Amino acid sequence: MALQGAFIEHEAMLRRLGADCFEVRQASDWERPKDGLILPGGESTVQRRLLEDLGLFEAVRREILAGLPVLGTCAGMILLSGEHLATMHMRVRRNAYGRQLGSFHAAGRVEGIGEDLPMTFIRAPYIEETLARPVSPSPASAATSWRRGKADRLRRPFTLNWTEIHEFMRHF
Repeated sequence: MALQGAFIEHEAMLRRLGADCFEVRQASDWERPKDGLILPGGESTVQRRLLEDLGLFEAVRREILAGLPVLGTCAGMILLSGEHLATMHMRVRRNAYGRQLGSFHAAGRVEGIGEDLPMTFIRAPYIEETLARPVSPSPASAATSWRRGKADRLRRPFTLNWTEIHEFMRHF
């Protein structure tokens, strides 16, 4: 989904991994055949409004509920929650680690990857609660967000089972 947010970074990584991908910017783009969807980080309120204004909200929801694999990162995770698309049965807290002014850049070491890696820490959301009744019939649905943890290491609440992502993320 290329309406707002960090879609270009996801697109670049997918291409680097050899995946074919395209940007969804309007309803006609959504009609193209697809194997999955990434809802990127950004501003969830803006993304939801654009999905609604462009007539994409119900179509996206319908396809996810029908089993389209989806990855929601940060704002995308918020969109998948019960308060929005309601395709993953979870309650998400927006700006869980502070406001936008609390975001910052740093460099750090990631074991097995290298030294002085540039990192950006943002006011990420987190999953407050996973609710008993699963909504999404697709086992390929995933949502994730990161925050700075103890000892300057990153902690993550979910491990994705996609091979390339898992291989990279195991270092955090």
